[in-house]
Amino acid sequence: MGVTERETRRSFVLGVFNGTAFQFAKALIDPPLILTWFVSQLTTSNLLIGLVAPLGDASWFLPQIFVSARIQRMERKMPSYTLAAVIRTVAWLLLAAAVWLVDDPLILLVGFFVLYATARLLAGLAGLAFFDVVAKTIPARRRGNFFAWRQFLGGVLGLGAGLVVKTVLNHPALPFPRGHAVLFFLYSAVMAPALAAFTRIREPPGAVIAEPVTAGEQLRRGGGVPAG
Repeated sequence: MGVTERETRRSFVLGVFNGTAFQFAKALIDPPLILTWFVSQLTTSNLLIGLVAPLGDASWFLPQIFVSARIQRMERKMPSYTLAAVIRTVAWLLLAAAVWLVDDPLILLVGFFVLYATARLLAGLAGLAFFDVVAKTIPARRRGNFFAWRQFLGGVLGLGAGLVVKTVLNHPALPFPRGHAVLFFLYSAVMAPALAAFTRIREPPGAVIAEPVTAGEQLRRGGGVPAG
């Protein structure tokens, strides 16, 4: 049974809200700038400082190779998105609490990398489900508008996020690292409803790939994409 026009509009609105809020939240903790600067205040290691952005990207992309086969065998992917949303939100809240409460730079450094990597790993898992749900609920002719509105509205709000970041990090009552703790909490507070909104999309059942696909086969398929 196809998705009705009413359900399509509902999914469109929820998805645009999800993307808009998430773009705003991301601007609050801009990894190449804010997170990298945060780590630079905890260590003089150029390796660790330079690791922040690549770790975020790798933690998002690499797990998808190993979990995509399992996701493909699920009739509905939203449960995996919901599980990932809960864990990554908890990870960011724990990070905010740790940065506010813990004074030891080494403990903060270790805690940051563990919780940040955990959140990004779960974001990668959620990414697989996200694109599958969008493909099921947003017709191909509307996907351009769908992603354009997400990026446009999120970009507009992102400009305001810069002002929030400047205000928080320059506030005299929030010396390092408490200003970052506030930003991490704000990120969680914005991200949580964004993720919750997407979970409200009613995902129809989809085709199930019964035969398992190995990680090696996934890599071979990926290697053939540019040539195709």
